[in-house]
Parts: sequence; structure tokens; C-alpha cells
Amino acid sequence: MPDQPDEPKTPATLLAEASAESPLGQLSLRVLPPAKAQPEVPAQKPAVSTRMRNKVLRFTDAIEARRDETQLLAFSPEDFIRFGLPYKRFPGTEYERRNGGMRYRITSVPEYGVPFGQDRLLPIWLASAYAVCGQPESGVIQFRSVRDILLAFGLPTGGSKHLALKESLLRLTHATLFVYDERQRDGKGSGERYVLRRYNLIDAVDLWFDKQGKQPNQYSLWQNFITLSRSFAESLRQKVMPLDLNTVRALKNNPMALDLYIWQAHRSWELHQKRLSSVGVPVFGAEGLLAQLGTQVVAEKKARQLIRTSQALVEGVWRDCPNHLTRDGNRLVLRPAEDLKDARLDLPGVTSRPPVTRLLAAVGAPSDTLLADKRLQVRRPPADTP
Repeated sequence: MPDQPDEPKTPATLLAEASAESPLGQLSLRVLPPAKAQPEVPAQKPAVSTRMRNKVLRFTDAIEARRDETQLLAFSPEDFIRFGLPYKRFPGTEYERRNGGMRYRITSVPEYGVPFGQDRLLPIWLASAYAVCGQPESGVIQFRSVRDILLAFGLPTGGSKHLALKESLLRLTHATLFVYDERQRDGKGSGERYVLRRYNLIDAVDLWFDKQGKQPNQYSLWQNFITLSRSFAESLRQKVMPLDLNTVRALKNNPMALDLYIWQAHRSWELHQKRLSSVGVPVFGAEGLLAQLGTQVVAEKKARQLIRTSQALVEGVWRDCPNHLTRDGNRLVLRPAEDLKDARLDLPGVTSRPPVTRLLAAVGAPSDTLLADKRLQVRRPPADTP
């Protein structure tokens, strides 16, 4: 008789077979071989972003330059020490800040708006480059390449940064600065002297902008020019504030910290020159520190947090900073100090004796019509024209 196929096993059949092999109620224990020890995997460190790595390197460069007395020198215009540009894009065309009895107002055109953010680096570059050029009466700064402006502050030199620099220059060129000096002079209350200054920073811009780097031998042509206004050039010849360029590079992405550093370096130097011990500056109020900085934060709690964070950055890169916020955060205590010792003035692509400018046609360059889209040429009537 042929073999019959096995009948399919149901759950009841499986249970009956298991009961026959081991009585109910008894546990069947099986000794398993010991498990092999798994090798310990070291905990992976969180990846450090390129931006954070570059920030640490910039801070390290500034700290080591102070320690080794190899600081690089830069300058800031006096007016831009006493007030701060807005940190973010400003919605209107008129922006105003106050520093004690001094009031500062910037007006611009709707097409470009008020300078903001990293635009504050350009006045520093203009003052420093003008000094490197020997402060010519003409106010003309001739330099090698727009790329050198970015290199001066350790900024990337890609096409997007060239576009951002172009927009910054347009905002700054079309801005007009009003300075109102409303301080009481005689102390007798018998009268009030009202002083007003009005000027632009830049009269003319003639620069190469080609993000693809195809302009004809720009590095040997040196055909980049910025002409300062007569009033601005004269103010730079009269007074500028020396700064540590490495510290400016370290704080360039933190506008409030950069403003705090520039202002404290100036005030501490003034106390040192006047042989004064210390002075406390209020943070809040109509004549407080926040009234002159570029922050638009209104909430007091957030403002305290911002200024504490920014001051911590300043003290982190300027290790010998003698200034500090009080515990309640209502005052910033300033003490005398000299931030710069033996610093040298050296900007990439700027010199007091640039090469003689050669005509483009002499080196086989394309015609002006082909290069017009790569060149930024702006000329505006100066505000100080009689």
C-alpha cells in the first residue's frame, strides 16, 4: 500500500506532540554556550562643522598674535566707533542712534536701503586702506582686486561673496550720514550750541566684479579705484581709532560683539591716555550702551542675554580685556588699557606705490562694451559740495 501523505499538523496536534516529549509543568533547560564578547566601539565624537573650526582658528590667531606681539593694525573712522549700524536688514530708509549728546542719522535710497550687518567692515577697510595709501589729498584708493577686500577680513572669495560685497558697496555709497552734536558747551544753561555735519563716505566707485575670474589679468592691471568724499577723507586724516585686525576677523560674524570690541578698545585707550582709573557706563536707558548699538531688540530680558553673550565673545578673544559687566547686567565697567602694542599695518593688495595703471587695449583686452557687465562704476554728487 503506497505511503499516504502526511496530514497537515494543526496547532492542537503540535501541542499533543510537545506534551508527549516533556510532561506538562516541567521546564526544559538547555545550556547555551557563552556569548562571545563584543568589542567595545569607541563613542564617536560629534562632527565639528567647518564654520565652527574656522571660528576657533580665527580666535586662536588673535590670541596668539597678542601673546607674540605680532598684531596686525587696522583703523576705524571715529563716527563709526560711537554708533553701530543695524545688525539686520533695516526696513526703512532712515536709521538713527544716540550716544549721549551725539545723535547719528543715516539716510539712504529705497533701491539699496540702509547699510547693515557685515557692511560695517567696509568703513574699517576704507580707513585702513586710505592709511596704507599714504592718505592722499585726492582721496583715491587704488588697489589690486576686489578679492583683496574679502581676504583682508578672512571672508570666502566665492562668487556669492563678490555679489554681497558689491551690494554692500552700493548701500554704503548711496548712504548719507548726519551727525548732530547736541552737547551742552558752557555748563551755565544760558544757551545751546547746535552743530551738524553731513557727508557721504564714497564719491565714486570703479571696480572689477567677475565672479568667474575671467577678467583680463586683473592682478597686474590694478584698475580698481574707490574715491572717498572730501569730508570723509579729511576726517580720516584728523583722527582714526587703531584696532587689532585679527580680532575684527574673529568677530566679523557677530556684529554686536564687534561693535562692543571697537567701542571698548577706544574707551579703554582714552582712559589710559587721561590716566583715569575706571568708569561705569549704563547699559539701558535713553543714553545707555544699547541706545548706540545696532540692536533692535526691545525686550529687556533678551537684550541682557545678547549683551552678555557678546561681551563673553569679546573677552574670549581679547584675553586681557579689563572691562566687565556687573552681576546684574545694568552697567559695563571700563578700565584703562592698550589693546595694541607693536602692530604693523599690512593689507593684501594695497600699497602706497601701486604699479602704473596700464590701458586695457595695450594688453589685448576686450572692448569696453564687452566688459561693461563685469565692472561696477558708480559716481554720485558728494554731499559736501559747496
